[in-house]
Amino acid sequence: MSEDNKDYFGLNSEEEIKPAADSNLNEESPAKPEKKAKVSFTVPQVILIVVVAVIAVLAIVLTSVSFVTDVNPISYISGEIHQSKLVNKWQSQDAPGLSAYEFFDDGTYKSYISTFSFNGNYTVQGDRLTLENPNSGQSVVYKYAIHGNTLTITLIEENGTEFSDRDPLKFDRVDMFNQKSFQDMLDELQEQTTEPTSEEAATE
Repeated sequence: MSEDNKDYFGLNSEEEIKPAADSNLNEESPAKPEKKAKVSFTVPQVILIVVVAVIAVLAIVLTSVSFVTDVNPISYISGEIHQSKLVNKWQSQDAPGLSAYEFFDDGTYKSYISTFSFNGNYTVQGDRLTLENPNSGQSVVYKYAIHGNTLTITLIEENGTEFSDRDPLKFDRVDMFNQKSFQDMLDELQEQTTEPTSEEAATE
């Protein structure tokens, strides 16, 4: 190439044509993948998430149970919590010495009428207490609650027949039963009827 041509292209003799630093200037460079930010939780946050999840599951379960069985969720939970307290001796408040129950932790129970006893099996589902007598084939379902040392049962079903108007029965937790025979109760009743009243005693 002549000197004139070099000057025309703006080059002198010392300059050389250098290749471009990046031969792929016209080609689009591949996009670098964006780094995803790592999500990290503290221990209290993890505990809170677990607690919220458990509460959500319980709410779903209890709502389903309430819908299917028409049970108050609060009563259902209370019944489940008090199930262990049921294992005790319980004597009637209204008829002490006549009616009593004893529940055992193996799912069996003993009911007392006067000095006579009957054995059976019981199950608890929420606030529902089901008593079954395998010998007679009879079954009853009570709604039950325990407050302190008092057991309250209300009959809601007997041998498949439902009830909604039965009065609740209350039982006291006792260490020992004080059951009375029918003869003892008859004697006490006779003494009460023959005992003079205070007005009669004052006139004598």
